[in-house]
Amino acid sequence: VSRSDAGNDTLGTHENVLSISQSKEELEAAYTNYTFTVTPADFTVNENKTALTVSAADVTKVYDGTSYGITAVASIEGATIKYKDKDGKYTLDASPVRKNVGETTVEFKASLYGYKTVTGKATIKITKRPVTISVANAEKYYGTEDPAFAAATMSGQVSGELTDVDLSVIRTNAAVNKVGTYEKVLTINQTKKELEEANGNYTFTINPGNFEIKTNDQGALKVSAANVEETYDGQSHGVTAVASIEGATIKYKDANGNYTLDESPTRTECGETTVEFKASLEGYADAYGSATIKINKRPVEIKAESASKTYG
Repeated sequence: VSRSDAGNDTLGTHENVLSISQSKEELEAAYTNYTFTVTPADFTVNENKTALTVSAADVTKVYDGTSYGITAVASIEGATIKYKDKDGKYTLDASPVRKNVGETTVEFKASLYGYKTVTGKATIKITKRPVTISVANAEKYYGTEDPAFAAATMSGQVSGELTDVDLSVIRTNAAVNKVGTYEKVLTINQTKKELEEANGNYTFTINPGNFEIKTNDQGALKVSAANVEETYDGQSHGVTAVASIEGATIKYKDANGNYTLDESPTRTECGETTVEFKASLEGYADAYGSATIKINKRPVEIKAESASKTYG
């Protein structure tokens, strides 16, 4: 049996196309004792329900300001691929795209004559882009104003985006002014939560800075006393040290070389004494000074009165 329309693969039933190679006449000429009836058969071309498939790889990207779609591929070359539009119909020649953070499911179909139309789907997932905001450490000397803090730096953002983020720096413990290092107190005005609520395509890491208040050793605290020079008068004389900043504690050096005395050593007798002293105040380096007590000799005049007598 052979098929008389062997080149015709049109779907459907092709009638009377299957028969033997000899005709009725040829058979009866060859076999004179017989009469033949040749009844041809039909041949049906059915739709191929399994050979055609379509698929696409899921797309996962970190947000970068670019729109992304998927690419569907059919298993048989020549198939027509269409993507579903927002109305639910397969009308689009190119995949719908997604740019912002989130997930989109793209549905598609492949069609080819003779094959069952097949559908598929894939997802486009855009994840948040990580951005880091870093604040530099800063310092000041005790008793001085806070410096102008350098603006924070931001890295990782898409070029041209996040230009409205305020990177000015504040000190969260601005009321504290004792000597010490305060960790993670320099930061920006907005919190991580506020930034992410305002910029949905990003996730933020804020690295705060430290602030150090250093002992003021720049000479802000000074101490001095005027030298004392007196003529001996039997009284004890000392110096009076005065600090440049109110509230400083002043101590005088004792005989053992330690600053333990609340009042100046004194001198009564003629001669010279050097008095050493220091001023102390929280936040400032101790200040030292010295002054002299000089007692000069007191002049005394002894004067005899003239007298006379008669000789003998």
